[in-house]
Amino acid sequence: MAHELVGVVRLVHATWRGDLTRSVTGSPVLTTGLEALLALVVSGWLALSLTMVTPGPVAVPVPAQIQLLDDSVEGAALVSACIACVCTVLMPVSRALTTMLAVVPLSPVTRAMGTTVPLLAISTVGGPVVVAPLLAGAIRLSEAPIAVSAVLLVPSAALAAALAASAVIRVLAAAASAWGLTDVVGTTVSTAATLLLAGLSVAGLRAMSMPTAAEHGHWPLTLRAASVVLALAAATLVFLASSLLRDPVVPGAVRLLARRGRTIARRFPVAVDLLLWVRDPTALSTLLLMTLLVLGTWIASERGAAWSEALTGPLLLGVPCALGLVHYGTDRTTSWRRSTVRPIRYDGWAAGRVAQGITVALAGTVPAAMLLLPPDLGSDGPQVRSLVVLAASAGVIAGVLVPSDLELPGAALLAALVAALLVGFPMWMVPQMLDLRQQPIAVLGVAVGLMLLAPMVIQARRRRAVCA
Repeated sequence: MAHELVGVVRLVHATWRGDLTRSVTGSPVLTTGLEALLALVVSGWLALSLTMVTPGPVAVPVPAQIQLLDDSVEGAALVSACIACVCTVLMPVSRALTTMLAVVPLSPVTRAMGTTVPLLAISTVGGPVVVAPLLAGAIRLSEAPIAVSAVLLVPSAALAAALAASAVIRVLAAAASAWGLTDVVGTTVSTAATLLLAGLSVAGLRAMSMPTAAEHGHWPLTLRAASVVLALAAATLVFLASSLLRDPVVPGAVRLLARRGRTIARRFPVAVDLLLWVRDPTALSTLLLMTLLVLGTWIASERGAAWSEALTGPLLLGVPCALGLVHYGTDRTTSWRRSTVRPIRYDGWAAGRVAQGITVALAGTVPAAMLLLPPDLGSDGPQVRSLVVLAASAGVIAGVLVPSDLELPGAALLAALVAALLVGFPMWMVPQMLDLRQQPIAVLGVAVGLMLLAPMVIQARRRRAVCA
């Protein structure tokens, strides 16, 4: 079974590389370089987080060290569960892969595990990476036993959360399919329920009273290690059991607002875009998941969870990026038809689509900022607002470069990486070159440049291929 599992994982990876090369990079060398760049970004962020934390002259009390360990474990588990949920929605199954696996005599467990291993790997790595500042504090500011425990328990908790989230989603999706819901709607609802369960589980863990005082000796660390090991074992058993379930049958496309929507769209052209958003499972799932993440982080911050502060910045930039990523993909496959009616050079659809995407991304950021940020930002206000606009622009153009409706598994995740680079590089370069007053203007200039570039990229895609 192990040999077959390795073979399925290699087949999944080869299929992903082939789709990525064919649809995005155009060269196996560039695909390898992209994978290497991703590994470099992840390892570089972890190393940077460790080097930025420096022990002070006064030792941190042991209860505070254990609290750092608890926050790191809980934060990594919650983030890994969230990443597993997001990946489940945003990573469509390749038809070529499904066709190849359909003729191979594999057990249900091997088939389910083989296709889920990449998702588990991304989730297990993503959790510790996102909470790297907390993890760095638990390692650099703690005594050796606690630091070693942080290194071992954080990735273990992340893996357990990813396994549990994947299993719960599969069970709930199977139940939703049995109740008559379509696969897309059932998966979205199951993912939302899983996110809610993950948040409640972490909140329940924080409510539990566990020993932290130094007089207990090694008992606090032993108890935490045993809890993580039991959680990992239970999650593995539940995941293996869920792998025995049959995959739900994929029905036809989701049909919403079928009659009334056509009438509204004829009268108001803007309603066409709203109708496409409602009918696009990726857009709706993204909006739902980002809303749940923001609400969960806000609730955690109100209860004093330290890891919620570490998620505020990524979420504030992630909301506009995520909403912008899926905007162009909602009708990319039909946009080429406009060329048969109106010449591309006279068609302002591309610019209008980009403007709508920026508007949607910024509109989604407003409630997130109201919940996650203090009312008065002071001198940091212009900088924060400029970064949010940059995130919206980066998300839109990344969604154009790697449209979310491609049958490329992980296309939205690749687009998210592109958006992160488009945001992260200016955030790193601008402070090095300009003073504090000039930085917001420079960041807004980069954002406007990306906005102007996006329509040109859309037109280039339409010229390059009929299906672009």
